[in-house]
Amino acid sequence: MKKIYFLLLLFLAGCANSDGTSTGNPVVAIQFASYASLKAMEADTQSVSSLKMCFKRLRFKPVSGIADNIDLSLGEVTVVNSGTLVTTVTVPVGIYSRVEFDLDTHCVSGRSVQLVNSNGSFTSVDTITIRFDGTLILTASQNLDLNIQSIVNALDTATSDGDIKLKAESVSGSF
Repeated sequence: MKKIYFLLLLFLAGCANSDGTSTGNPVVAIQFASYASLKAMEADTQSVSSLKMCFKRLRFKPVSGIADNIDLSLGEVTVVNSGTLVTTVTVPVGIYSRVEFDLDTHCVSGRSVQLVNSNGSFTSVDTITIRFDGTLILTASQNLDLNIQSIVNALDTATSDGDIKLKAESVSGSF
C-alpha cells in the first residue's frame, strides 16, 4: 500500500511540474562536486593536479525500464577540484539509480582522459565509462551534484596510461 501511495504521489508531483520543458521534461544541471586529492589529505601534497575528460554521451539509468543515451557535444572539459559544471540536459520525470558518462577520443586532443598526478602525466585513448550511483527522484528541474571523490582517489594512484581506464572504471561516484 505504501508503494502505491508513493507512486501516486510521484505521479501527481510530475503532473504539477511547471519547471520542465515544453514537453514536460525537467532540466537537470549536472555538476561535479568539489573534491580533495587523496594524497593532499594524507601528505599535504596534491596528486591530481590536472584532469581533463572528453565527454561523448550520458545515460540516466531508471530504477525500472531502459536508459536512453543523451549524446553530448561538450568536447573536452577541465575538471577542477572546486567543482565543475558539466552540462545541462532535459531528462524525463522518473526515479533514477545511476548516471553514467562515456568518455572517448572525439575531442581535438584525441584523448578520452588527460591526467597529471604526482606519478607523472598520463593519457588514455580508451573508451571509458564513469558511473555515479544513488537515488534521484526527478519531478522538477534541479541541480544534480555528482560526488567524483572516489574516482579522483582512484586516479591518484595511476602510474601509467594503461591505468586510467582500469582505475576510473573500478569505482563509482555518488549523488
